[in-house]
Parts: sequence; structure tokens; C-alpha cells
Amino acid sequence: MLLRRYMEHLRDQNWTAVWLDLVVVVLGIFLGMQVTQWSHDRADRQQEKIHLERLEQALDSNVDQLEKAIALQSALLENHARVIDLLKKGSWIETEDQFVRDNIVKITFWRAIDFDLGVITSLTSSGEINLIQNTDVQEAAFRILASDATLDSQLDYWRNWYVDWFFGFTSAIGVDIDTDRLHYGETDVRTLSGVEKLAENILVTAPKDQLTSKVVRDTYTVAFPLRGNYLAHLRLFLKQIKETRELVAEERARLGA
Repeated sequence: MLLRRYMEHLRDQNWTAVWLDLVVVVLGIFLGMQVTQWSHDRADRQQEKIHLERLEQALDSNVDQLEKAIALQSALLENHARVIDLLKKGSWIETEDQFVRDNIVKITFWRAIDFDLGVITSLTSSGEINLIQNTDVQEAAFRILASDATLDSQLDYWRNWYVDWFFGFTSAIGVDIDTDRLHYGETDVRTLSGVEKLAENILVTAPKDQLTSKVVRDTYTVAFPLRGNYLAHLRLFLKQIKETRELVAEERARLGA
């Protein structure tokens, strides 16, 4: 209809009508594009709110995981320090002897943390992270993944070191620890109570001179700074997670999510 009328105006050389028809067509196309773009933007903003909500929930979960892990590593580090002092002294009273035996195998409990990074990994790998307009949030998400990789490398470093010492250490304390057969799935080994529950399955019966042997003392002396270094990384990661969570919460509030 519009095209036929346009051709009639063109045939009649009614240039005013021709230009008016062109304006109507261009304006119609422009308005149609604007409506489409507005619809896409509206859908993107809705998706952005969903992503931010999921991101905040994941960060909350990771805060909980990290706080458990930090409490555990702090307690283990404190106990390690006391065990080292007693091993160096080489003599202790009955209650201290029980403390050493209860804690000496806890050096073997070094487990990865089950971080909830699925949402962040999915957003960054798919490019959906770009729907979050705040670039600070985007950059914080990538930094979290980098920090997680750093923590993994710390664990790998510790494990690689420990493999070389493990059999000599367990032999010296008179215990054959098969960590693969311990039922970690039934116990929350991110907490001190969980580690203590697992440690109840292992009884150290070695005489005192074996407990104070060089291999045991050296193992504890080397493990102490490694665990301290790991604890420092955990604390920095927790600070980063909390700061990111605050940033996401502020963005959600700004969008009215």
C-alpha cells in the first residue's frame, strides 16, 4: 500500500509527497529499531539482576566455606606450634604427651576447600559477565578465579613436598596412615571437630624417642610455615570475597534488584 502510493507520487512528480513518504518509512524503521533495542536492553537488565543475585548467593556460600577453613587452619597452626615446642624440649608431662599424640597426625589433614565457583566460572566463560554493566564487578569476578588458582597451587606445592616426607614421618610415629581409606565424605573436614573425629581413628603408640626423632621434628618445622602461608592466602581470599559481595550488593541495590 505504502509502496504503491510512493510510486504514484513519484510518477506524478509530487516531490513533497515523495519526501514525506520517505520520512515516514525512515521514521518507522528508526522507531522499530528503537523499540527492538529497548526490548533487548530491558531483557539484558533483567538478566543482569538474575546474574547479580546468583553471584551474591555464591559469594555468601564461599564466605562460609572460607571462615570454616580459616578457623580450622588457625587451630591446627596453633597446635602445630605447641607440638613443635614440646618436640624440641623432648620431655613432657602426661597431659602434654596425650596432646602430642592427639595432634601429631593432624599434620596429615590438608584438604581442598569446596568453593562454589560454578556461577562465576559460567558467567566468565560464557561471556554473560558482560551483561553486568559495572566493570568493577566484572574485574572482581576474574580476580576471584585467579585467587582460587593461586590457592590450588599452594595446595599442590604442599602436597608435593609432603609426599617426599610422608612415609618417613608415619614410620617414625609408628602409624600406617592410609588417607584414601578414611571416610572424608561422612565428615566435614573443614572444621576442627571434623578433623578431630577423623583423628580418633588413628592411634599413635610410638615411644617418645620416636616422636622426638629428627624426621618428625623436621616435618613439623617445615610444615609450620607452609600452613601459615596457606592460612595467609585464605585470609586474603576471604577479604576479597567479602569486598566483592559488598560490591555486588551495592549494584543490586542501585538496580532495585
